[in-house]
Amino acid sequence: MSKVLLGLSLIVLFSCSERPISVSQTNNPAINLQLLFENDGCKVYRFYDDRAIYYTDCRGEVQTQHAEPAGKTVIIKNDTTLNTGRNF
Repeated sequence: MSKVLLGLSLIVLFSCSERPISVSQTNNPAINLQLLFENDGCKVYRFYDDRAIYYTDCRGEVQTQHAEPAGKTVIIKNDTTLNTGRNF
């Protein structure tokens, strides 16, 4: 899991201007989903909703990361969701 978080941090720092592998239209016409790359079964995506939001899908575990400005610094927020395959 720490490798994925490190990877996400590197993505935020270095791939903001990289071209995605593919771009998909979502059910919201204003938001396009970009597939940045896939490695070892993990897909890394980006979309823009007033800011760049990056997330990964690694075999049922989804992690998101976004930056929030806080004065002169930027706070990186991380969230993890586990997919159990059950619908509630």
